[in-house]
Amino acid sequence: MKYFKTVIIVIIAIFCLSIATHKNLYASEFSQGNSAGGEAGSSILSEIGAGDQINQRMGVPLTSSTTKMKTFGPGDQKEEFEAQMSAPSSDAFFVLFVQPSATGDLSTVEVRQDLDYDGNPDYVYTLPFSVSGVCANGVISCTSGTWSDCRYFTWATDNDGKVGLNEEASIVGLAGCYCINSSCGSDLVWNNLNIILKDMGGAAVASVQNNDPHLAITSVKTSDNAIYYYGQKTFELGTASQGEQNYLSGSVTPEDYYGGNIPTDDEVFMQDQDPSSYYSQLVNSSAAEDSSFSIYTCTIDHNILLNQTTQQFSQSGTTNVCMDHHLYGRIDNAESGIIKFQWVGTSPGGTQGWNCMASGWQEISSVNIEDLLPDSEITVTTLSVGIDNGGGCGAGSAMISNFSTSHIIATCGAAGAQRPDLHWSYYLEAVHVEPGLTVQNNCSPTSSCRLKEEKVCNENGNNCVQTWRNFSPTGLAPMPYCKNIAAIGHTYTACMDGSSATIFKDQDTGQILGSGENIWWHIERTYQCETDNDYDFENLKQRTQHISDTTRDDTSSMYYEDYDPDTGIVEGHTTEFSDRGDFDTCEKGCKVRRIVQDTQATISGTTADYRDSVSSHEDVYRTCVNGSCPVSADETILVDCTCINEFSKAISLMQVMDDASHDMICSDD
Repeated sequence: MKYFKTVIIVIIAIFCLSIATHKNLYASEFSQGNSAGGEAGSSILSEIGAGDQINQRMGVPLTSSTTKMKTFGPGDQKEEFEAQMSAPSSDAFFVLFVQPSATGDLSTVEVRQDLDYDGNPDYVYTLPFSVSGVCANGVISCTSGTWSDCRYFTWATDNDGKVGLNEEASIVGLAGCYCINSSCGSDLVWNNLNIILKDMGGAAVASVQNNDPHLAITSVKTSDNAIYYYGQKTFELGTASQGEQNYLSGSVTPEDYYGGNIPTDDEVFMQDQDPSSYYSQLVNSSAAEDSSFSIYTCTIDHNILLNQTTQQFSQSGTTNVCMDHHLYGRIDNAESGIIKFQWVGTSPGGTQGWNCMASGWQEISSVNIEDLLPDSEITVTTLSVGIDNGGGCGAGSAMISNFSTSHIIATCGAAGAQRPDLHWSYYLEAVHVEPGLTVQNNCSPTSSCRLKEEKVCNENGNNCVQTWRNFSPTGLAPMPYCKNIAAIGHTYTACMDGSSATIFKDQDTGQILGSGENIWWHIERTYQCETDNDYDFENLKQRTQHISDTTRDDTSSMYYEDYDPDTGIVEGHTTEFSDRGDFDTCEKGCKVRRIVQDTQATISGTTADYRDSVSSHEDVYRTCVNGSCPVSADETILVDCTCINEFSKAISLMQVMDDASHDMICSDD
């Protein structure tokens, strides 16, 4: 509780400093916040202010499938949720039941165990005798109501986890024993039942844990004449839900180390290969190096571009042709880059005109664009054809747009032997695409730098894969990153796989644009670089010391002086505080005395054999609740709620115990 109060005080102090110049403006808000914080703190402390409360509110829900975690707050506002860790658990895996008899002996002692942690008992063990004494590791059985004809037993557990008893030759094999039957006092069992249950149950469960170190006790409850133990198998708790990968590095059977044969070399080798292990992180940390370091980050980018080049071509000419009445023309193979003009003259009646033009198509002009610019996309933008009279024929002209099928028809007027001039021209564009690889390497670390982290990403810097972590390769290799680029009616697929950059046009064979190492779209790197910086904190130490020496808390304000070692200037500052309220300087407690019964049993007998009464008293310290000392009817308050300080008494008692452990020699000197 003292820790929580200290935290609250520190938070309030920081808050006061931050609003010092606006005290009046925020006074109301501060008061409300202080009140709300106090109420919230008191509410939380009321629920987890003691060890058993922390166990019930935190420990049990985290380790039990039957108890849910609850939020803090008023009872009607609490919300419940599952918080159990992934491990087998049960409602109670171990139960010890006892039944006292009229002689004070335990006539019945029964143990029930849930061996597979499924919530159902699998094994029941009943002691075949009555119990007259309880020990830290076993029990004692004597003639009922007496301390005669005693037999001695220690708790033991077999390989299946089933608890039982082994008989010992004498009480020497036992420890911390005491008598509970009527030979040592009346009603010892009923007056001390909780203590007896905890001692017997603790000894029996300790035997189970000694047989299986993975067992963790999470909660203990007593009810009437039985004690219940809750727990988990920590081995299953440390294993992932999928597969056998253990969350924590190291052996899953740490009990193997108890013999002293610790495989340190194997463990170091295993963790050295894992950049996420504690060993790797520690060895490669800046604190482990005898040098100063700086962090250097950089990127490397590759890109594939489609460089487009456009060239223009044109040609024109005049041809004298023979014709009668009509002139026909067409273009062949324009889409493949070959332009041709072919013409023939006929009369409407189909008779051929002058024999200056042979029958059929005649090639006038052609050009092969593929020869001029290979692997280009060609577009014929303009084609014109015209005729003039050349011999008295009327003029005519035509334009075409469908270059693969359209025909030109030119009329020369009346029939007759004419020799018109044919004028022609064309204009076209050829677009050439040339893929290229660009590199922008921003990483230029010095020789003193070591690669610490590396991520490989796609062209947008997304879908990254961690290839280096904590100075070591992770072993993760990204799949090739590809993207599509559309250009002049085709789809190009550009890919990078770390060793090469390749581009595919439609479904054609890929063209390698570059090869080497680390050819990815985007790489992010972090280096740790050794520097020659010598850190000098002398000025900082002087300034801090001066502020500390001159700080004065005046309750409502705080004064301090700031000192600049470089200039020697000293400036005084005063910070006004809001009302900080009154807080206790300690966690108040009280000292209580209560009656106990001492029935210890040893080789020489029990306490009842040497004292008139087995009653004694002991002093206990308790935390005060709401300013009051929690005390029972049969207890006496020695020191009421206050800041108890009995350090001197504790030192004196330890000195007495130390003196008692040494032999005392008396002499006349």
